[in-house]
Amino acid sequence: MLRWRALTPPIRCGQNSLQVFCTGIVLSFCAHAAIETSLNSLWVQIFVGVAGILFMTASAYMWSKRQHRLLLSRTRPIHRDMKSPTKTQCALNPIGTQGANQAQPSLAGVSAEASHDG
Repeated sequence: MLRWRALTPPIRCGQNSLQVFCTGIVLSFCAHAAIETSLNSLWVQIFVGVAGILFMTASAYMWSKRQHRLLLSRTRPIHRDMKSPTKTQCALNPIGTQGANQAQPSLAGVSAEASHDG
């Protein structure tokens, strides 16, 4: 029953309920202003209600697509053209891919400078 195509919009709204709720809060202020400026016309109330439902459903689809894209970007395999260390390089340099002979910054002068400041 939940796989029916007609039930997809409410399911998307339920999956993204926080985003739909926040969108609804903003839309309610806009709808109130639209209804008050139109002298409380019935047609404006119907239009605002239908537009609000459409906007909230569209925001649910937007958030769903965004989450799907983020999920896909996290699960993509590493491409071969990227430089990654081989097993031999890892065995020769267990610290990492950087050379162990690189000069490390010295902190000897920092303690002497700090004592002069205080």
